[in-house]
Amino acid sequence: MGYNGGLRLTMINLHAQANRKSHHTDKYISQELILRRGQPFRVSLGFNRALQRERIAFTVETGPQPKESTNTKAVFPLLRCVRPNSWGAVRSSSTGSLKFLEIAISSPNNAIIGRYSLSIHVSGSNISSHKLGNLVFIFNPWASGDSVFLGNHEEREEYVLNDGGIIYSGNATNFSGFRWDYGQFEEHILKICLALLDHNLNYKQNSIKDYSHRNDPVYVGRVCTAMVNSIDDKGVLEGRWREPYTDGVRPTTWSGSAAILRKWDNDRFQPVKYGQCWVFGGVLCTVLRCLGIPTRTITNFESAHDTNVNLMIDEYYDATGKRQASTDSVWNFHVWNEGWFTRPDLGSAYDGWQVLDATPQERSEGKYQCGPASVKAIKEGDIDLGYDTPFLFAEVNADHCTWLTFKDGTKRVLKNNSSSIGKYISTKAVGSTSRMDVTNNYKYPEGSAKEREVFKKAVRKLFKIGVFDESLSSEEWLSDELIDEFSDDTDDQETEEQFSGEFQLSEHPQVGQDINVSIAIKNPTSENKTVHVKITAYAITYTRAPEATIMKHSAILQLSPHEEKQIPLKISYSQYENALTEDNMIKVSAVCEDEQGKKLLVEKDVVLTSPPISITVPEKVVIKQAFKVEVIFQNPLSEVLKNCLLLLEGSGLLKEQLMIKVDDLKPQETMKIPAEITPFTKGSRQLLVTLVCNRFSKVKGCQSIDVAQNP
Repeated sequence: MGYNGGLRLTMINLHAQANRKSHHTDKYISQELILRRGQPFRVSLGFNRALQRERIAFTVETGPQPKESTNTKAVFPLLRCVRPNSWGAVRSSSTGSLKFLEIAISSPNNAIIGRYSLSIHVSGSNISSHKLGNLVFIFNPWASGDSVFLGNHEEREEYVLNDGGIIYSGNATNFSGFRWDYGQFEEHILKICLALLDHNLNYKQNSIKDYSHRNDPVYVGRVCTAMVNSIDDKGVLEGRWREPYTDGVRPTTWSGSAAILRKWDNDRFQPVKYGQCWVFGGVLCTVLRCLGIPTRTITNFESAHDTNVNLMIDEYYDATGKRQASTDSVWNFHVWNEGWFTRPDLGSAYDGWQVLDATPQERSEGKYQCGPASVKAIKEGDIDLGYDTPFLFAEVNADHCTWLTFKDGTKRVLKNNSSSIGKYISTKAVGSTSRMDVTNNYKYPEGSAKEREVFKKAVRKLFKIGVFDESLSSEEWLSDELIDEFSDDTDDQETEEQFSGEFQLSEHPQVGQDINVSIAIKNPTSENKTVHVKITAYAITYTRAPEATIMKHSAILQLSPHEEKQIPLKISYSQYENALTEDNMIKVSAVCEDEQGKKLLVEKDVVLTSPPISITVPEKVVIKQAFKVEVIFQNPLSEVLKNCLLLLEGSGLLKEQLMIKVDDLKPQETMKIPAEITPFTKGSRQLLVTLVCNRFSKVKGCQSIDVAQNP
């Protein structure tokens, strides 16, 4: 151990178990001492004799070249009291022999997160130093002085300590939640999250500067949005939004983050293939919760992707109603994250939830990163505050213009809608499996004077900060008349008076079933009317990118005054089975034209559900005791299911994703697959099951399991 005038250090006790419990880090499956900054931790030291005139000091160091000037190193003596919000050490007990010291070491509320080395220095006639151990510091939502402080106990349990969650998908008229296993406390995940920080481009360019900023959740959050996607920096996930996925994993196959992060680590930081927005969102939530930032996953339905940042989404359709290529788009849904922290860089008015998006959509400051943008800034139209606020404002509040294109290249506006973007913005409710709607956090009620006022405010700020990409002059663009024309609904009132139409779905179909849909055309006038209807059905991705055409149909309706007629359509499974994407979505659209040349576009997105899969478990499950589960699934199709693979995962239940090959399933055949699981974490756990085969990619099930402590 070394000597100092006969003084010898004989005992070091970092009280790992007690410190981890008091720091709310006892759920991490790790041998490391994980601490939350801004909170004292206990250290016990023993010497071969009582201290006399020796002086004791401690050193903590982190980063590649620790320096006090960059806050990556601190040297502090053992004193009677500690200055607030600083590194310090005091005797936690004033009684007892100076041969044994009970010490409380404090860290500042803004300490850099990451791995530290802790050393002691004993000085007298000479100086002796001893390394006491390694520590990992993370953010602390329990400390009132920490920028990520979250005062509500139930919210901390949900947004920091809950290792499972629900992510919402579908469209604005038919959406549902699916389980996601965040697994932030699983073995090696913290190590991988810290490695992720060390692979970001800022670190590679200037490691000392990068480390010095790791005390700031604004900085750490933005770095993580860049690193969770693979563009620019060989980050965790490579995105792909259409076939083929043969050299990787289909995005719909994933059910949790741990398998993805471990694969990235095991493959020596080569991007994992493939992810889409909910996968990026799930992984980013894991990383941020693991590092101590309260985080939740958000789904925005009818989500705008405004490529030229003009707060207007232009979508084009041909004469048959099929969507044409456009740089702008409206996704059926899009998933991002919110992190909870203060914004001293913006002002306290913008504290609270901040949008962070790891899905690579547009470059920001030369990288595919997005946020953190204050949710309050988005709601108030304060898009001049940086951090991609204009792009995110557009995602929830852009205007939507629909164009009809003709063969000669001409086009005309069919509809300009100021209230269709940003619907049912959803997240998992605190402490339950229900959905919580947070739309009002992002914008004022659609159609209200306040919402239009904020929109116009955002338009003006766009021009002032030089983001707006538009050929209009500033005088034209900033005129109230033009903004009013631009931002208010401009549906052709004459067309609405001439005739109207709506698609109707008898029931939400399951993959493998025929789709029965009809279009109702109504003549509200007092005259006879002839309406030509051209209908197209085609497969789409969840971003509404058009894929294969499934069917076309034309009809002519003779409508008497005030009459409504329906055109029934049947889309058989045989028509769509080879066209359907992994998102299980079909768009049906119709271009309707009367004898006066008035046109109407009617459209509907149909979301097909996957067949059910069930899981049976015993009534009583005990930690560290093996139990058997059975997965049951019936093939609903009249064809054989091939290349079947069953995937099981769940934090605290399985240390790694369990893969089981399944024999081909004959038509209507039921499989019953057994599996043995030995849980290693007590409490409420969730077992997630995914079946992958040649016809289905989203067959998923979940079973909650209460794991009891050993009797």
